[in-house]
Amino acid sequence: MSPNQVRQEAVRRFAEQPEVCFQKHIQNVWGEFNPRSTAPIEYTIVKRVSNERATALIRRYEWLKQMAAGTIASYGLFYGEELLGVACFAKGASIEPLRAIN
Repeated sequence: MSPNQVRQEAVRRFAEQPEVCFQKHIQNVWGEFNPRSTAPIEYTIVKRVSNERATALIRRYEWLKQMAAGTIASYGLFYGEELLGVACFAKGASIEPLRAIN
């Protein structure tokens, strides 16, 4: 199954079950296509990754398929050598969310 086919199937499932986030649907489709064991959290590690490596994961799983333009640092969660997820930090972000809590 190609990445485009995986995405199309995840979009279809998301339309049927919008209460489940898109990322979960795409994770499930990839898991059905390429099953693997789960990673026990105590055996994972967080370490810095290049923005290019983070982008590759984001393009595979995220709805918008892109990172923030101002991303300055990315950190990955690893199980052995496998990158399971990323957290990306940017500067110059919008302050709009802060208005909701002030």
